Amino acid sequence: MMQLRTLGRLELVSGEPTALHVLAAQPKPLALLAYLALATPRGQHSRDSLLALFWPELGDDEARRALRQALHRIRYHVGDALLKSEREGQIGIADDGAWCDAISFEQALDAGRDADALTLYHGAFLDAVFVSDASPEFEQWADLTRARLRDRAAKAAAKLAEVAKLAGDHAGAVRWSAQACQLAPEDESKLRAHMAALAASGDRAGALRAYKGFGELMEHEYGAEPAKETAALAESLRAGPEPAADARPVPGPDVPRAAASPGSRWSRRRRWIAAAVTATAPALLVAFAVLHHSLPTSGVDRILVADFQNHTRDSLLAGAITEAMRADLSQSRETRVMSRAQVQAVLEHMRQPTGEITSEPMIREVAERYGVKAFVTGDVASLGAGYTVSAELIAVKSGETLVSVREDAADSSKLLDVVDKVSDRLRRGIGESLWTVRASAPLEQVTTSSLQALRLYSQAIRIGDQEGDTHRAVELLRQAVGFDTNFAMAYRKLGIYLLNMGAHAASDDALAHAYRNRARLPEVERYNTAGSYFSSMFLYDSAITTYRSLLALYPTDVRGLANLGAVYMDLREFARAESLYRRAIESDSTIGLLYNHLATAQFNRGDYAESEHTLDVRALRFPRQQDDQLIEVGIDMERGSYDSAKALTNRLLTDAGSDPATRLEPLKILGTLALVRGQLGESDRDFESVAALQAGEGSGGGYLEAAVALAFCDIWYRHDNARGLALLDAAIARYPLASLEPLDRNYATLAYIYALGGRPARARELLADVRANERVPGSTRGGLGIRDEGTYLRALGATELAEGKPAQAVVTLRQSVKLYFCPTCTLPDLARALELAGYPDSAIAVYQQYVTTPWSEWQNALGEFSVTSYERLAALHEARGDTAQAIANYEKVAALWEHADPELQKSVLNSRDRSGALRAGHRVPAR
Repeated sequence: MMQLRTLGRLELVSGEPTALHVLAAQPKPLALLAYLALATPRGQHSRDSLLALFWPELGDDEARRALRQALHRIRYHVGDALLKSEREGQIGIADDGAWCDAISFEQALDAGRDADALTLYHGAFLDAVFVSDASPEFEQWADLTRARLRDRAAKAAAKLAEVAKLAGDHAGAVRWSAQACQLAPEDESKLRAHMAALAASGDRAGALRAYKGFGELMEHEYGAEPAKETAALAESLRAGPEPAADARPVPGPDVPRAAASPGSRWSRRRRWIAAAVTATAPALLVAFAVLHHSLPTSGVDRILVADFQNHTRDSLLAGAITEAMRADLSQSRETRVMSRAQVQAVLEHMRQPTGEITSEPMIREVAERYGVKAFVTGDVASLGAGYTVSAELIAVKSGETLVSVREDAADSSKLLDVVDKVSDRLRRGIGESLWTVRASAPLEQVTTSSLQALRLYSQAIRIGDQEGDTHRAVELLRQAVGFDTNFAMAYRKLGIYLLNMGAHAASDDALAHAYRNRARLPEVERYNTAGSYFSSMFLYDSAITTYRSLLALYPTDVRGLANLGAVYMDLREFARAESLYRRAIESDSTIGLLYNHLATAQFNRGDYAESEHTLDVRALRFPRQQDDQLIEVGIDMERGSYDSAKALTNRLLTDAGSDPATRLEPLKILGTLALVRGQLGESDRDFESVAALQAGEGSGGGYLEAAVALAFCDIWYRHDNARGLALLDAAIARYPLASLEPLDRNYATLAYIYALGGRPARARELLADVRANERVPGSTRGGLGIRDEGTYLRALGATELAEGKPAQAVVTLRQSVKLYFCPTCTLPDLARALELAGYPDSAIAVYQQYVTTPWSEWQNALGEFSVTSYERLAALHEARGDTAQAIANYEKVAALWEHADPELQKSVLNSRDRSGALRAGHRVPAR
């Protein structure tokens, strides 16, 4: 049987021991075979779809001829058995036609044979393969497949390292953790696992070398330091005693908190800006640098000198006079003249092939895009033996002629003197004339052939990023892409805003549209667009590589800095994110959203004072918006100022009026605050309002999220599983999952609640739906994705707990903690599993981590477990004889639920009784 090898190289070889190469050095036929073998859905593919992927630039007849030639070439070398056509116009690989390493790799992983799978992974998918003239869609498919396979390989290596560690196989743990680090070099949780494995094997020096190498990488690439957890591990290795092998492998108390991923459908993500891939064009680099670093300072008027019209026999004369006029007018301290490089950069954004601007509509558009007040236009004409040079200064907005000049030259020897006179008269007239002309802000410097589309885009950026009205920004961006259907940057920004609003399917569609159009873009925009797309697909290695390449060329690019910060926010590397947001603000302090991102990173790092300071600075520069005030609510929550948090949230709800979009977050916060205080009836009313709001907006996915919150309250706090699950069943009956967009179906979230409510069989059905749908087009981002994997594993772990398998649940839930974007969500489930598996000390550590770890999206976490975690901490500390800790946690329960609903007052009474008895040195039997 033929072997199609795609991992680490691309080749087709015979199945004989000699392994003869077939189709050597023919990348397009081999890439075609790889696509036929691996593209989903598996099976036959239409010839028309192949034409669009591999020969997009050819006409229909030429493309069909090229496909026939490629298929003929394959059949010539390997015979007819490899390819089959079941229907007219369809082509595919026969089931037994060839063995493919990538398919066998995934089959081994799906069967739980991780070690076997990794023996097949010899490198990246289609590594260094260039397919000439292929479409962006093919590149997109190859990128996504490459990232998905690499991500699965990294996870498998990390899993094998964990299994080896639990089995006491130190050498195996070192080997597998090293491979995991190699596959995911910027995942600090994998680095920490590798350092721990090296230390456990007795190679403490090797662990510190690994840490040092990683720190040098971070410093060189980002000017950042490793996370505090990683630094603490290194410090403990320097200071602590030599590690001894454990007598019994026990799940340890330190749960990794760093390498996570994006959120479940439940989370309202606040994604930030967006970036991109690798840059080489020196000319564009210079143009971009000039464009972004030489914008005139405030108080200095900007003008554009258009190309003079030539009415002489000398074809070079007008160009020379134009450049002389630019040079003369540039001497003025009151004005800044657009340079040729700046003009050319704007023309490239307009998709204009020439650098000349002579027609008045084009002149006006260049001027408006760059934000100049006025432009100079003119001509040179023959006048007998002499010449006449005329020029006008025209206001961009009104079209009014502000200054008009004409001078005559008797012959060519007087021409330069005449040009000096014209420019001098213009210079003297410009200052006075422009004083009364109102300047317009420059439009965004992005590529579109439509001026109206650019106006709408620039207005959307101002309204969305600076004023915080993302819903209005979305409306404007949708209008913009209506004027220019290839406006990649508008699609990119639209996708980000929609993602922030929770419209996952629409966001994916917009970002995919941007990615498909990236080839039309200049270098910087191309990077930003690709980076945004990789981030939305949760292909973090690809996104990081893209942004690093961008920032290596353009270190002050605000989009690149902010978007790389957003990636590290998703990966829970908050210190790195903070450093990048600071650099972005240094580059452009006029974007209010950047201050929100910086404050959020500081909040998630636990530095509430710095977060407040950042918000104070923001308040001095920008109007208050809901998003920055929501951060203040979170700070009050973490400090225990619940009344203040509630008062501010109620004020935000009042300010929102009847607008559904701005009412949503305050309602969810109020519902969650009520749960923390044990006021279940109030929480129900708030989440019922959320459900009504979502139903009114036609959001079935949002309605299901609200139903999940209501069902959780019944199951976890009221212990009424039947009522909670009946509510969930009714919600699904109202909005059948099959009727929703795939990204809005919340399979894993629903499965978690069914497992929590004691119906693991139903949970298993929903988890099977996750796997069945993970590669359906439009349903996911290149495979299940880390974001969904964390949610999925949490639901799977809860299902295993419901099935009475706590030991297995511990393993599953630990993996969820590593992969989940939410640093706290899975911790209560893991702590519960550790208790049931017989590891109370580890359970204490995890419960403690849950109640002390800040998280800016706390109102969107699936479930609120604060008080019940304090209850379990009190009981566990009491059982191990730690009276002081037990008393402190019992008193925390009593304080938080002092004004709880009557049905929870028995917990308050129990906590007070036990706290009082412990203080008196007595023991009280559990109620």
